[in-house]
Amino acid sequence: MILVKSQVTGSWRTRRIVVLGSLAVLAMAWLAAPPAQAQGDTTEERVGAPVRLFPPRDDAKKEDDETEKVILSQPLTGTDKKKEGAGVQVSPLQALDPSSVGLIGPEEGGFGPALWAGSERAEIEALLPRIPVGTVSRAMQRLTRRLLISTAPVPAGQPTVPSLLGLRAERLSAAGDIAAAEELIRLAPPQLADPLIARVEADGLLLSGDNNSACARIESVVAGGSNEPFWIKRLSFCRALNGEIAAARLAADLLRELGETGDDAFFTLIAALSGDSSAFVVSLIDPTPLHLAMLRAARQNIPADSVPGAGPAILRAIASAPNAELDVRLEAAEAAEAVGALTSMALAQIYASVIFSAEETASAVTIAEESPGPRANALLFQVGQIQTVPAARAEALRAAWLVGRRNGGFMTSARISQSALRSVNPEPDLAWFAGDAGLALLAAGETELARRWFDMARDMASEQQPDAAKAVLDLWPLLQIAAQTDPIRFLPEIVSPWWEGQQELPETRRLEKASLIYTLFDAFDYPVPAADWIALLDGPLSTGASIPSAAALRGLRIATRGGRIGETVIYALLILGDTGPAGVSPQTLEEVVRALRAVGLDEDARAIAVEAVLARTL
Repeated sequence: MILVKSQVTGSWRTRRIVVLGSLAVLAMAWLAAPPAQAQGDTTEERVGAPVRLFPPRDDAKKEDDETEKVILSQPLTGTDKKKEGAGVQVSPLQALDPSSVGLIGPEEGGFGPALWAGSERAEIEALLPRIPVGTVSRAMQRLTRRLLISTAPVPAGQPTVPSLLGLRAERLSAAGDIAAAEELIRLAPPQLADPLIARVEADGLLLSGDNNSACARIESVVAGGSNEPFWIKRLSFCRALNGEIAAARLAADLLRELGETGDDAFFTLIAALSGDSSAFVVSLIDPTPLHLAMLRAARQNIPADSVPGAGPAILRAIASAPNAELDVRLEAAEAAEAVGALTSMALAQIYASVIFSAEETASAVTIAEESPGPRANALLFQVGQIQTVPAARAEALRAAWLVGRRNGGFMTSARISQSALRSVNPEPDLAWFAGDAGLALLAAGETELARRWFDMARDMASEQQPDAAKAVLDLWPLLQIAAQTDPIRFLPEIVSPWWEGQQELPETRRLEKASLIYTLFDAFDYPVPAADWIALLDGPLSTGASIPSAAALRGLRIATRGGRIGETVIYALLILGDTGPAGVSPQTLEEVVRALRAVGLDEDARAIAVEAVLARTL
């Protein structure tokens, strides 16, 4: 039993940690080990020199790939057409497709010209719209954005949609990255006619509050002959804004005739904008950019129930909406940060703008425990910022992270506290804080700083410090997986004492955690001794985890074997799905990790694996 005095509240509390003799063995194994050797991990090659738009493929390999393609709803097209002349086959020069444009090249971290080499356009166009954009996985968010904004020649084959550019812009917009979507669209030539691009443009303008420009775009599309409900709704709104009440009502009546009667919020807001003072929206489960623009124009508040069902772009808009209550804005801001639609710095600024009394600040931890929620998170954030004594700041940060672990917001809490955490150095008298600090830094992508806390904890663990020993247990597998350069030397003999050190966990969780970590060790070529695998056979021999579709797994394997980078990334994202690394089985994660590493994306594979282990550790 250890007594620790709280630097925030001044009260004494007890902390009990079971320390096993095997932890000393674990710590001493590292201390006796020689320095780590650099790992020869495969990394993505940067392509500098220009390459042909569609690299040639071996005919036999191409035929083999065709037989293994995942069957889509329509036949794949676009095989190379060749001419024969004087015994030489010549491919005609193809014009550069406008969808090849992007925002980044290899020098800025883009995938490069070979992104779609070997892939069939019909397959990519069928899969792109299904890329998940509501995941809380930062690794997946980064991979998705990089895929969508990279400059690269389009896949070979005949198009099945107006443009690949439109599909990319739509996914960026859905992910809340309106600025990138608009920037990508601006690169398109004027003659590129894609209804999807027009939708992205119109809704982006509505979300930004530029109703005049939005209505001009809407009028243009409708004048061009479009009578889809999507555009008629927006036209009705524009007519109401211009005071053309009869025209607005006529458009609404037309929608009813077309069978569009399920959107009660729209019809209520048209009535409100047409002068009906009794028309109020009190609930909005599935908000759209049009709904937000209409609520703002009608001077009505955004309902509180709008946040849970909102997509990333809507969450970002609600977070800064002047017609939303503070608690609604805070909830939306937290959710937007989690799905990558709002930066951590922006959320920190929103937190900092909330006003609290001196009494609330003094009782922050108690308030957070009794009334958890966005306001309590903002309060804990402010307390962590104002503390100047390292131990007091560490105590405040730890309290905020504990609340985050309870309500599923740890990753967000860790990211917004990066600045405050960097000011706390890993000193021996903060050994009790090492595990929490290391986990938070890894969640925020600060691997090098997490390593410093681990090294300090490892030194203290050799002196039988229980908090430090637990930090070593929590951080070792994560750092082993995360470190692409200067990794911890992997010693197979460490696995067994690490397993023994997990006895504090319930047996089911212990087995699940070890199964995941051993599987990922295998995926990164760290050899786990057979005896340690055998120890896991005492648990269940089957799991209830969801399994990806056979078609998706097959598509991933075929794309990987063919070295098709973009296609491999898409299938990996589809297989991970909205739940991300935290929600799939170890076997599925291994498939994804191995696939990404095979096409040179080792860093992305490690980031995904770290998120999966963090989820089990937390």
